[in-house]
Amino acid sequence: MLYRALVGESISQFRRHHFRCRSLSGLCPSFDDGTTCPVCPKSKGNLIVTMDANFGLVRKRSSGSSLVEPLHGNRMFVREEDVQEYLSSHPDGSKPNEKKAEAMQQGVSLAVPAFHVFGHKLQCQVLYSTRRLKGFGLTDGEGMERLWSFLRRFARVTKEMSPSHRLDLLTEALLYYGRRKSADIEVQLHHRWEKAEKVTNLAKEELAAVLKEAPDSVPKWKRVYVTTLIELQQLKSCDHDSAVADEKKIESCLQKIERQYYITRRWNQSDSIFQSTLLELDQDIRGKLVMQARTEARERLTLLQLKRKYPDGQGIAVRLSKQIKACNKRLRKTITDYNSLQWPPQTTIFPPQMDFQEACDPSWPVYCSIDENTEEGDFSRSLKRRAIDALHLKTRAAEEKIMLQDEMKTLIHHVQQQHASLHSAITNTKQPGSRAVLVGTIINLEQKLHNATLMFQQHIPSIAPLSHAYLPQLNVVRQNVISPDVYMALFNDDDDDDDDEDGNDDEEEDCDDSI
Repeated sequence: MLYRALVGESISQFRRHHFRCRSLSGLCPSFDDGTTCPVCPKSKGNLIVTMDANFGLVRKRSSGSSLVEPLHGNRMFVREEDVQEYLSSHPDGSKPNEKKAEAMQQGVSLAVPAFHVFGHKLQCQVLYSTRRLKGFGLTDGEGMERLWSFLRRFARVTKEMSPSHRLDLLTEALLYYGRRKSADIEVQLHHRWEKAEKVTNLAKEELAAVLKEAPDSVPKWKRVYVTTLIELQQLKSCDHDSAVADEKKIESCLQKIERQYYITRRWNQSDSIFQSTLLELDQDIRGKLVMQARTEARERLTLLQLKRKYPDGQGIAVRLSKQIKACNKRLRKTITDYNSLQWPPQTTIFPPQMDFQEACDPSWPVYCSIDENTEEGDFSRSLKRRAIDALHLKTRAAEEKIMLQDEMKTLIHHVQQQHASLHSAITNTKQPGSRAVLVGTIINLEQKLHNATLMFQQHIPSIAPLSHAYLPQLNVVRQNVISPDVYMALFNDDDDDDDDEDGNDDEEEDCDDSI
């Protein structure tokens, strides 16, 4: 009986007592009990919510029921009755009433976490990646995975517990996790700012490298000028009277281009600049037409293979026949555009003329000789992808800085509010013991505010000082110029000791669980 009493409610009550001491229960009711994030926006701003399920943290149904309510109540978890009521109103066989997203709150954006998005289709990766959506900054969306990694160690202990004891232990674990994250939240914000700076510099370097690797593209006016020269040459070879009026219009257009771009001598077909421009123009236009014809040929072949599966006259076969006719029409138009070009092919990979029967075959050698990676302007797809990714990364880093500034301001405001609550409690307390506890807490809070001010002063310089200071030596320290880098080195030395203490706490928790 004594053993059961020691390992049963006494440990839960002991943890509950420590929680009440930390949260100043009974001394300062408005003091944060560990359930409020000090940097999350409270009224306005971008709030990022992560959602996931932990199927490893289960409880056996044979573990019984609870006779008493959890000591922490519903501090971290929803009431079990509310969960059961919701599940009963949404049976497995029911269908959703909403077909679209009209029930969602306005201003809500959905995204897939950075590491899970690679398991989705390419279209989903482009549309819902946190690196491509506006307003997410450098957030990867994997916050719940980190939380599950921490809570997974409690699975073996809690699966045999009663519901109330299980909720109490998981609540204590979540409170500890939040306390550990918020203990040095100002240092984490400072590190995130440095990371955003590094990402910005890397993105700029990548964009510069892409621009350096990108081939020089011929300006559009040169292409128009060469095309107009060829058209003028063909009109001069005609003997029709109607070509005289067209020749005058083309001559006027050429003179306008020559005046605008200071061309003193009209280009000849033997000039190197004419030949290089015509070569790029030919590769661009013919390459796009051949690739377009190949796409139509592949789609036509797929539709023909599908149509063979259905008998003639069936509804699906009729719709497929209409799609095949539309595909043939688009393919013939592409062939007509190719054959109507006013100059011969400048390279041997392009045929002088395209035939419909040959173009319908996706394995036509001309299609195989075209490089799929070459598109408009001779830019490879991989080069374009690098540029797009670097640009998105630079944009997300800029958003991250804006979000960090808001989080820094929110943290300062939160600490100042907590300071005001503690000061009010100290003023209204006459008991020496209670006053000593409150003064010790408010001094630690002032030290945290001073540390945050040192690290945030370059990003949010206008930080209002405290109206009532309980730590006089802070006024002396403020007069000295201490750079954030020097302070970070000192703070990191202190963190090493804190890690050792945290490690001891973890060992004590493991001992408690083993008991």
